[in-house]
Amino acid sequence: MEPESERQIKEAFQESFKDRLERLGLVMINQRRDKKTGDLMMNRATGKPTGSKWLTPLGRLLLEQMGLLDKGDSTSSPGN
Repeated sequence: MEPESERQIKEAFQESFKDRLERLGLVMINQRRDKKTGDLMMNRATGKPTGSKWLTPLGRLLLEQMGLLDKGDSTSSPGN
């Protein structure tokens, strides 16, 4: 079991990495909305919108070029 401080550092690093991928246009978020009000649903812990993440065409191309994703792999497409 990891000490609490190591776990917090790891979580912060992962969140920063996800934010950077989104800013670079490699990952997109399909944001969830409240059905009654139409407002964006927010994560209480982070204050950021919630939703599912998926690779953009640019992100897919980059992973294919790096050999980390097989061409034609559709497991990370929106709606799958």
